[in-house]
Amino acid sequence: MSTEETRDTDPVDGEDEERNWSPLLSPFIPLLLLALVVTGWFAFETTQLLRERESLRTTRAAQEKNVLESTKLRRTVESITRGTLELANNGNAGARLIVDELKRRGITINANPTSPPPTTK
Repeated sequence: MSTEETRDTDPVDGEDEERNWSPLLSPFIPLLLLALVVTGWFAFETTQLLRERESLRTTRAAQEKNVLESTKLRRTVESITRGTLELANNGNAGARLIVDELKRRGITINANPTSPPPTTK
């Protein structure tokens, strides 16, 4: 047997190497890295969500004026169409023609006023 073969099979040398390497195989370092990565990921995601929320708030605030104007316009148009329907029901030929044309195009006129859609803040 050569010296290299005895070193490979000698149990005493193998045990010494295991004792020297065991502190390096501790789960502390991988778990620490895992904890740091997860913490970093949560911090990144939280930052992104906060930015997105602020962006959505800004967009909504910018659209608020347009929504109010469109609601006002819708109420005005509904008022005019209800008046036209009332005239048509009272026998006005021009109003009857307008109501019939709107029906032909698929637009129905609600005789009862509708309540405004609920606004959420």
